Amino acid sequence: MIINVNQIKSGVSMAFDICANEKIVYKGVSPSLRKAGAVSMVEADTGIAVFTSYSRAVSFVDWLIPFTFKRTRKRNIYELFDNSGEKIAVITKVNYELIKEAYYIEIGSSLYKVFPLMRGNREVLLVYLDNQQVAQIERSTITHDLEDNYAIYLPDEAQQLMPFLSMFVLYYDHTNHGNRGEVRKGYEQKEWKWSYTEANVLYDPSWIRRYFPNANVDPVPIDDEYNEKVRKRLETTNICMNIACIAAVIFAVVFGLISEPKTLVSYVVFILAFRLYSVARLRTKPNS
Repeated sequence: MIINVNQIKSGVSMAFDICANEKIVYKGVSPSLRKAGAVSMVEADTGIAVFTSYSRAVSFVDWLIPFTFKRTRKRNIYELFDNSGEKIAVITKVNYELIKEAYYIEIGSSLYKVFPLMRGNREVLLVYLDNQQVAQIERSTITHDLEDNYAIYLPDEAQQLMPFLSMFVLYYDHTNHGNRGEVRKGYEQKEWKWSYTEANVLYDPSWIRRYFPNANVDPVPIDDEYNEKVRKRLETTNICMNIACIAAVIFAVVFGLISEPKTLVSYVVFILAFRLYSVARLRTKPNS
């Protein structure tokens, strides 16, 4: 089964049609605040809520400390509730091993991991359960009127994941894209030169051909030598940024203790701002 998630509204809030077998199955809505508010999905025919998700506060340590080093850091945590109010699943973005990132979808006792792979004008999301790929999600960075489109390639034996992966796409778009408050017409394109996650190793170009032989999906080109050079450079940059942040914190605290209390407060505010800036800088970005 191929599920298409098509954005039909952009601007302040986002709206999506989720289609399978040429029929609109679900409708999704994302709020005006990026990474905050409720993301919802309803049945197209009845309007009955399938899932409503709410952002959950991250732990104080993950909020305060941007440094990853060898620890796992959780971000953008969203809990999914059904129409009876029961919590069904949790979606989380995870950073680990300095530069790697993934998304976790916890459904009951099952943990699905989603690994992003970015190349050229494509974003490919590999969905794994344990060591087996169960789905693949594709997004083109070529957009029209700031509206995104996704395709979920889901084998027949994994069709029970359709509502969860549809909701995951809404979450992914809500936390990574959206272009809220922007109004532009026509086509736009962004190019990814590289990305480094476990998907670089896990990616199997034959997976799509095995399950969807008629799909018009080209393999993603991967330059292992270039990836390794970039990985080492980014890892070194991350370490230097982390050390700089720690040094700035120590300096601010020491300087604040030997000066007036209001100076300490001002430096704490500065450090929090620097933390947010450093986190943004440490993430890989596409070349526009």
